[in-house]
Amino acid sequence: MKIKQWKSDEFCKMATKNGFSFDRQSGSHLIYTNQNGRHMSIPVNLNCLIAKRLIKENNLVVIDKKSKKKRNVTA
Repeated sequence: MKIKQWKSDEFCKMATKNGFSFDRQSGSHLIYTNQNGRHMSIPVNLNCLIAKRLIKENNLVVIDKKSKKKRNVTA
């Protein structure tokens, strides 16, 4: 399976759709928090392995643009 290459702005939009909101920026990292107090640090220079780890750790729902289906990435 091919790993999707994420841009940081696309990833931030996906994070906001999953209940996270922009809190602050610290250097080259964007800090997003949700209502439960959980925070997520998204680097500006995001690569696919970091994006995959963030999706898995935060149980984010990814919307596949080709099939318009929501899916959880677990592996």
